[in-house]
Amino acid sequence: MKVAVLGVATTKFGELWSSSPRALVQEVTQGALTQSNLKISDIDALYVGNMLSGILGNQENLGAFFAEELGFNGPAFKIEGACASGGLAFYNAALALRSGIFKKALVVGVEKMTDHKPEDIAASLMGAGNDIERQSGITFPGLYFSSTENTDNTESASDFSIDSTASLICPGWRKGLVGWRIIT
Repeated sequence: MKVAVLGVATTKFGELWSSSPRALVQEVTQGALTQSNLKISDIDALYVGNMLSGILGNQENLGAFFAEELGFNGPAFKIEGACASGGLAFYNAALALRSGIFKKALVVGVEKMTDHKPEDIAASLMGAGNDIERQSGITFPGLYFSSTENTDNTESASDFSIDSTASLICPGWRKGLVGWRIIT
């Protein structure tokens, strides 16, 4: 069975101080549903990709949380896989659709870090690392940055654009193949 993406939406990228995760998820859900000519009642399952809601927001059950927020009455799942949470949510939804369990799924990836202190974010991100990474003090964003080819001590982090960093992490970025973004 083939799986198709019927609608895609994203929020503005940046420091969205006045927008809550609830508002961001409602915005992208409405956008994707509008683009696909579907209603929330047409959806069979909800998949939410997120890493830090339990640590930073004291809310681990994002599937049920956003189902209630969106007025969705069906199975809802939170998928966590560190920086791959959104991709894994998409993957799990695609598997369920291919298996025939569901006919239509809504996949949302959300992460809002700007509302928290940088030291809390760093400590939270360290939770996803292994013992060696934690002992060295490096986080996933630090690992991504260190894997770029321009880290020769002559350039600073401010020399890297979102596009150049995203193209390293996600080759489909420039081709428009990505249907989700990390919402910060």
